[in-house]
Amino acid sequence: MNLFIGGRYISKSGFLERVIDDIRGDDVHWSDKHGGGMCSKVRFKKWAGAMSPDSPEPPLITLIPQRISKTIIASLLNELEPMRTLRQMICDAKVETEDPNSIYKALIHAELWRLRHDLESLEQEMAALADKNSRASRIRTVTNIDKESASLDNAISALMRTLTEVKIVGDGPYLLHALSGYAEHLRSVRAAVNPLVAR
Repeated sequence: MNLFIGGRYISKSGFLERVIDDIRGDDVHWSDKHGGGMCSKVRFKKWAGAMSPDSPEPPLITLIPQRISKTIIASLLNELEPMRTLRQMICDAKVETEDPNSIYKALIHAELWRLRHDLESLEQEMAALADKNSRASRIRTVTNIDKESASLDNAISALMRTLTEVKIVGDGPYLLHALSGYAEHLRSVRAAVNPLVAR
């Protein structure tokens, strides 16, 4: 079954119709009368019984995603070391506010925790891409890298915004500088992944 943006599909039971709103990598973003959701292409095809009679025709030209080459994998893996360095620096950082009772102190620590979590998730996905014995499909892994890098980008932006709004002491100024430098590495990851998942 050909999946495409704007296509209308009927469930195997015949009771529900979904419209594909977007396809990014292995993720299908859909909507129906109850709301919207997201699933993998395989899961969507298992759910769908047929195309709806009122569905538009599939496009004549379908975009073929760029192949996940060894060069692309190597360029992504080059970004692992800066990622690990940043994660370690975040774990070791002692960031405090001038006012010890400031609400920003809790916010900074929560954002540091989120950043560590997002870095770990992205590292795991990138390591899975290099693992030849991984059972996950490469496009699924690249789709996860795309999502994790977007989440990490948001986490870095939020933390940098907070650190610039507050008078920070300790490792704060050093961490702020490191985060702005790491943003370049993250842009490299996102630039390498985007042609693989864009439709």
